[in-house]
Amino acid sequence: MAPHSYLFTRRSLGGMVTAATSLIVDSLATSAWAKESDVPQLPTQNTVVLSQNTSPLGPCSQAVRASDAITPHLQHYWPHGDELSLLGQAASKRFGIAQHFIKAWCGSSDPAFRTVAAFTGPTRGLVVADPSWELIFQSAALTRAPVSMVPLNHQYAHDVRSMLAADPHAGLYFICNPNNPTGTLTPHEDIVWLLTHKPRDAVVLVDEAYIDFSDAESCIPLIEQGHDIIVLRTFSKIYGMAGMRLGFTIGRPDLVKRLLLYGFPDSPLFLPMNAVVAGTESLRTHDLVPSRKKANAEARDETFEFLRDREVGYIPSSSNCFLLDARRPAAAFAAEMAQEEILVGRSWPIWPTRARITVGTAHDMTRFRRALSKVMNL
Repeated sequence: MAPHSYLFTRRSLGGMVTAATSLIVDSLATSAWAKESDVPQLPTQNTVVLSQNTSPLGPCSQAVRASDAITPHLQHYWPHGDELSLLGQAASKRFGIAQHFIKAWCGSSDPAFRTVAAFTGPTRGLVVADPSWELIFQSAALTRAPVSMVPLNHQYAHDVRSMLAADPHAGLYFICNPNNPTGTLTPHEDIVWLLTHKPRDAVVLVDEAYIDFSDAESCIPLIEQGHDIIVLRTFSKIYGMAGMRLGFTIGRPDLVKRLLLYGFPDSPLFLPMNAVVAGTESLRTHDLVPSRKKANAEARDETFEFLRDREVGYIPSSSNCFLLDARRPAAAFAAEMAQEEILVGRSWPIWPTRARITVGTAHDMTRFRRALSKVMNL
């Protein structure tokens, strides 16, 4: 795959990072969803936070113990020297793929941004679903790539054929599966179809941040088959480690290497070691994902039954979030729910009356339903 005609030297990296940060901040500040009601609010002790798509359970006890144990030794960059190796081994076993395909990052937003920088440009567009994760198309401001936003199909899946038709010469096609904010799935065979029919020098970026909440088939096995695909995984969702910042890219080394030209130079110095050891223990805790998946599904499905019984519109989800038809501007709905000490998520421009709701604990969702009944006069 031919590199961009514009690559950054080490000397210009600092300026590039500053410019990129400014562009994204400006984009967020002027976007349709960056309203005052969408700014993260500090919860009180009694507030139910259903706005961040994170696990209400926090890190598992094994992760907390590992983090606590290493914290007194964090005067060293690598307190014991083998933290990253152990994380890689645990990830390799968990994902069923060789360790050299897996790279750890400080969260998944950083490599997502780098992927856009590496594979798009003024003549190499970006294709995304509408709605989907905003960071992806906001990042295209750096490379001045044309962005094609393609509505989800009638089943709320990525319309991969329309995505390819929207820009047959794009450099990057982005799929979030399950999708954020809808929580809906794109069939695995559709992703394979896109990989098979995309331009020869294009890459498909698949964000699997929410896949552990669902029964979706992972795209990770496609990597060893040689496909031009990069998969994102994060510890911010089902593992409850959003504040610790840890994630992975999983992809062919030649593709992932392209990401290293952008942003800060590649170094394990940028990884928080307490997050690394907590991540390792999270991956080793075999009952963590199935137990949290089950609890999430029970709380979600009980809420869906409540909504159906009261004829409140929503998009059926396979994840830990869903879109609710608030029957009014979503920002106004969020403000009303906040008065009941329930913080709900934002809307997307394509659906301004649909608010994203994170699935909390069973108790959280009981309080959500009670507040919703009052706000919507159910």
